Amino acid sequence: MAARSITSILGKTPNQSAIPYHRIVYSAGKIWFNPELEETRRELYANENIAVSPKGIVQNLDEVLYYFDE
Repeated sequence: MAARSITSILGKTPNQSAIPYHRIVYSAGKIWFNPELEETRRELYANENIAVSPKGIVQNLDEVLYYFDE
């Protein structure tokens, strides 16, 4: 349910180019690739040293996951 809320909010954002959408990761490290933007998104991940498998799974999630302080 929360994922749908986030998708709805992002879809209504006026300046979507300012949102680092490539950082949204689903459970178990899965990411979503749009065929039109897959190459661009893979470049963004590579620039941030995020290893992504051909099936769209973040391989080094433990290294790159950020935890917010409570």
